[in-house]
Amino acid sequence: MSLTSNIQKSQLAKIIGNRIRSLRKGRKMSIEELAFSSDMEYAQLSRIERGVVNCTTYQLFKICTSLDQQMAVLFVNIEAEIKSFN
Repeated sequence: MSLTSNIQKSQLAKIIGNRIRSLRKGRKMSIEELAFSSDMEYAQLSRIERGVVNCTTYQLFKICTSLDQQMAVLFVNIEAEIKSFN
């Protein structure tokens, strides 16, 4: 069975959101600071971090730029985490 048949959009959104939150906390940034520097509303960033919404690639780019990270960091070894999520 392939990964795509097991993973739900909401599960992937939660994994990405958790990774964003972890990076933000590692930089000792508040959610308000990251939202401001990413040019988005606090509430939207909160929904992204909680995995409530799927964000756009542009939003991911803005978030990663504000965190001084490459977008790829959000996807490193994600397959293993997807498997453990199920």
